[in-house]
Amino acid sequence: MIGKPLFEFQVVLKESVTTPGQWEFVHPGKDSAGNSYPNHTSKLPLASFPITHLVKPNGIIVNCNNQVKGAFHRYQKSRFGEHFYVGSPYQELRGNTAQEWRGFVSNFGAISGKASTHKLQIFPGYLFIFS
Repeated sequence: MIGKPLFEFQVVLKESVTTPGQWEFVHPGKDSAGNSYPNHTSKLPLASFPITHLVKPNGIIVNCNNQVKGAFHRYQKSRFGEHFYVGSPYQELRGNTAQEWRGFVSNFGAISGKASTHKLQIFPGYLFIFS
């Protein structure tokens, strides 16, 4: 038993806008009707989830579903506004992590050109559970 999550968000799995072939779980900007989702990035405490491009440019390594490592990134200001995403930890960990990440996201139906909505629960110790 894991216990109660610290945070729970709706996230979207989609291909990176800037890096084709890179799959990311991102905080959604708009729903299918074009309505903006509330941006809950600010609910994450800065002490535990800092603005990564300022302190850890390659992201904070997180445990995803007790299966793979992922790289958590949090941005304060960018062309997407304040947001976070979880993607491949290749820049930080190298090795086979890019292939492992692609295998992990394929379990969630990652298809080029298609986005899917998922639940993200964050637990202590940087455990991220996607469902």
